[in-house]
Amino acid sequence: MFWENKKLICPYCLEANVFHKDLSKCQNPDCKKEMPIYYDHTYFQAPPAYAQIIGYSQVGKSVYFQTLTLMLTYLAKVWEHSKYAPSPETEPTQKYIDEANAIKITGKLPPATQLGVQEAYILKLLNLVRWGNRTLILRDVAGEHCQHFKFDIKVLPYLTKIPTALMMFSLNDLAATATAMPNLINGYIKTLQSKNIRLDKEPHTLIVVISKADILLSRLPANLRKYLEDDPFATLIDSSGGSQNYNRDMPQMGPSEMQDYIDKMERASQEIRLWLRHENDGAIALFNQAEVNNISLKFAIISSTGRDPGTDRTLPVSVRPTRVLDPFFWIMQTQSLPS
Repeated sequence: MFWENKKLICPYCLEANVFHKDLSKCQNPDCKKEMPIYYDHTYFQAPPAYAQIIGYSQVGKSVYFQTLTLMLTYLAKVWEHSKYAPSPETEPTQKYIDEANAIKITGKLPPATQLGVQEAYILKLLNLVRWGNRTLILRDVAGEHCQHFKFDIKVLPYLTKIPTALMMFSLNDLAATATAMPNLINGYIKTLQSKNIRLDKEPHTLIVVISKADILLSRLPANLRKYLEDDPFATLIDSSGGSQNYNRDMPQMGPSEMQDYIDKMERASQEIRLWLRHENDGAIALFNQAEVNNISLKFAIISSTGRDPGTDRTLPVSVRPTRVLDPFFWIMQTQSLPS
């Protein structure tokens, strides 16, 4: 039969389940969560790509995930010809998308992430240009959990089971200390080692994301300022009406345009690394920790909101995310399936 000898990975705990046509709950006794509706079909039609993020409090992790989700729902504007179709696979994911749209309308940013295990948001993305069908599974974490020598995998259940993670920093938040960057990567490494993961045998990738670029502009070199300004996806959501300004003549991003984008993203990654080396005293220690532990580094710089929300966490006008798709594209690149 079709399902014989197949394995289905639970999207919540990432444990393998023996696949059969009536599989409705995870077989892991410590999980036992209900599988998303039709997930047995989705899993093989649109294989999962996982986004586990780590970072200290107030660096913008939650805001990033919500603006990323918002951008992914609007990508059909530039991928119309490919028949790109995003769809939430669970009710919490649908609610999450609604909350992201509310941010666009009201400018009110989400509160700080609560302690404990966060919901997994599951978004099926059909007909992605370059990557085909994939299911993106996001998981946030409160920054307090990332301040320890070793992280609690109960609240970071994907961290030791996937070879890619997002590591977010806000340089303004790190101005007072040179140990924050190396401490965070050390916590990541110690967490992997605590589960007997041999980094010399199992290479990993960290996508280092510098957030709140809108308040770093005066410190950025001209080439990185231009990279931020030239984001071709930035107009998907803007302060002058968002989806109401839908332009059917908006330039489409086909395979050749996406290849050009990825090439520029790779060059920007190298330029961000060079800039960080001179901008933060802890950056070189982070680079060296990664190199001696067989961890590849990719770099992205983003603004989830386009402007500083101020102390009341409310934007004066609507969000205008800039380069927020870059970390997602790095996830797609590093978790791509073999041909």
